[in-house]
Amino acid sequence: MLAPDGRFAVQASLDLYSRILDVIERNEYDNFRKRAFTTKLEKLSILPGAFSRSRVASAPSSASSIKQQPSSSSSPFQTQPLNT
Repeated sequence: MLAPDGRFAVQASLDLYSRILDVIERNEYDNFRKRAFTTKLEKLSILPGAFSRSRVASAPSSASSIKQQPSSSSSPFQTQPLNT
């Protein structure tokens, strides 16, 4: 689950880029001759809804019930040294 402090930024990005995708679809995917963008007014109108959706507690997903494997390090990623 995403940290509460980051939810608004992620939700706002999702909503704004979703609106840009709608414009791309309306332009029939012609990105070379038509620019897909949202106006400042559209962005401002999207943000209150994104804020309210980011504050709603989501139901626990099935992923949260999956047991985590204990690891020897604090990072969940495996790293390998670079060959220099």
